Amino acid sequence: MEILNKKRLWILFIFIFSVAIILRFILLNQRELWLDELFSFAFTTCSPIELLSPKTTLPQTPFYFILLSSLPTSSPDWLFRLPSAIFGFMTVLFPTIWLIRKQMFKTALITSVLLAFNPWMIYWSIEARMYSLYGLLITILILQTVEEKISNTTWFILATLSFFTFPYAIFYLIYPFL
Repeated sequence: MEILNKKRLWILFIFIFSVAIILRFILLNQRELWLDELFSFAFTTCSPIELLSPKTTLPQTPFYFILLSSLPTSSPDWLFRLPSAIFGFMTVLFPTIWLIRKQMFKTALITSVLLAFNPWMIYWSIEARMYSLYGLLITILILQTVEEKISNTTWFILATLSFFTFPYAIFYLIYPFL
């Protein structure tokens, strides 16, 4: 009976992941770039050296824009939004897999449903902005902290990347010193 339940759970997880992918990827080309996304596009036309200069990106932080700068400037809107969709899906996938590894199937199911169908998570995943990358980095940072397998160096790297993705992550940088 338990094997059947686990089999059903896996089918359910696959269904949830499939719907999460569809919701993120099918909506990528539903509208044109709006003002904030155009700012992201403008930043990607700068060189990585220029992006590291505070006068170029303030009040934004450069990491997401450096990642986007590898895309050709003639890319269609959906391709420009694709990295955010990938980061958004990975934010659904990582905590769910972590919980499954811990044999916490009910919690994994609830977590996957909440992350896969949360309107804000979907919206951030289809917008060419840094929010889904920030969510992914912070999710990894929190999971590693809960796992208690995080070194100070790993913490610093993840917190720094988070800070260079979204400025409010400064609090994760100072957390170990509190």
